[in-house]
Amino acid sequence: MTSFLNAALPLLLQVNRAEGGSALPWPNGSLLTGKILPMTDAAGALLVLGNYRVRIEVPPNTPMGHVWVQLLQRELPGQFRLLSDRQAVQLLMDMLQQQGGKLDALKSAPEQQAGKQANPNAALPQSAGAEWQKLNLDTLPFASVVHDDRLTLFDEEQGNTRGIIQKDEDESGFMLHGRVDLDTLGAMAFALEGREGQPWRLTLHTQDKQLKQNIEAEFLAWLQTQRENSNAHVVGVVQDFLPSNLGSGSSFSG
Repeated sequence: MTSFLNAALPLLLQVNRAEGGSALPWPNGSLLTGKILPMTDAAGALLVLGNYRVRIEVPPNTPMGHVWVQLLQRELPGQFRLLSDRQAVQLLMDMLQQQGGKLDALKSAPEQQAGKQANPNAALPQSAGAEWQKLNLDTLPFASVVHDDRLTLFDEEQGNTRGIIQKDEDESGFMLHGRVDLDTLGAMAFALEGREGQPWRLTLHTQDKQLKQNIEAEFLAWLQTQRENSNAHVVGVVQDFLPSNLGSGSSFSG
């Protein structure tokens, strides 16, 4: 898993104007290489992708020149995520791995179809987007974009990324973890772990020892309210350091 507290949040590029149509010509999630050029006659910058040009809004200190970008939203107004070389290579490796999984699924399709006929009431798998829709995001002061197992929160007015939530699952349970940058509390990392037959565990992380003392009592009182009102079996703790297991892989610690 990724350590989010010390990681810089990604730069989001908002599309101001594009060539024709109501959508960009690539599917969401596409990995593209191009060039960002400054515009002397207007605010923002020009993103050149082959023969296609897009006028974009960019955060301060956005690097110009050759870049990697990922398309998050093709419908106008569109949105790109600016990637480092390392992030682009990792994303490309993930895409290749997913394609390999799809090929394996095609090979096993006859066996899966036979299983469905034997058990017609078997539950159908849900998409990542459908899973994220179960979360109530209406009360958040941020807009959101979903890509696979990651939810990105951003300031809709300024376009700044304000948080990342990652969803990981294996045969032993699940974990929702990430980081949110709040105006009053600053950067907060968190992890919610769940395993069958055990209490869910919610951990907040901050590197500010004074902040930990300020919010700990209120956080524990909130947990108690959740247990009383919803019968949820949740335990929690506030920590003033970033533990190594938050970024050590996909294991679920007990």
